[in-house]
Amino acid sequence: MRIGSLFAAIVIIAALLWCVSGCQTRVLTDNRPQNTQITSSPSPSPEAELSVSDLIKEWPFIEQKKRLAMLRAWAQVPNNVRYRVAQKGAFENRFMTSDYGELAGAYGLATLIVDKTVSDSKRMSLIIFIERPDNRSDLYWIYRDMDLSKYQMSRASGDILVEVHENGSRSVCEIRWVRNEHRWTCKAW
Repeated sequence: MRIGSLFAAIVIIAALLWCVSGCQTRVLTDNRPQNTQITSSPSPSPEAELSVSDLIKEWPFIEQKKRLAMLRAWAQVPNNVRYRVAQKGAFENRFMTSDYGELAGAYGLATLIVDKTVSDSKRMSLIIFIERPDNRSDLYWIYRDMDLSKYQMSRASGDILVEVHENGSRSVCEIRWVRNEHRWTCKAW
C-alpha cells in the first residue's frame, strides 16, 4: 500500500505543479525603441518561376544527350523566353504539370507552359518533346494558347491522359501519334 500511496502523492504533486505553472500570468515588458516597426509573420512564398529550359536541365533521369536534344528543339521556338512552366499553385487541384517517360510507344517529356506576355485565360499550351534517333528531339504543340485552367494530366502505364474542360463539357484524350494526320495530338477515346 505504501508504494500505491507514494505513487498517488507523486501524481497529485505533478498535477498541482502543472496547474500552477499553467495558471501563472506572465507580465511582459516592452523594451523596444519607440521607432521600431513591427512586421507580420512572413507569408508563404509563391512557387519560383521555372523556364522550360531550366525544367529540361533539372528533370531527373534524362540522359545528357537527350537533354541537349530537347534544349536544341526548344531553342528553335521563336521568342521562347516568353514561356514558363505552369505552376501547380495556380490551379484549384494540384496535379501533374510535367512528366517524362513513355508516350504511346515513344519516349519524351510533356509539360504545360504559360505565355507570360498574355494576361487573359487563353495563355496556356501543352507541349511534348519526343526523342528521336541520333540524339534528336522533336517538339509538338498539343494544345496552344488555350484556357487550360481546368486541365488535368495523368499517367496510365505508358500513356499520358489529358482531361480538358471547355464550354461546360469535359473531354478526356490520350497523347499519341496519329499516323494518317502525321502528327502528335490528343485524341479522345
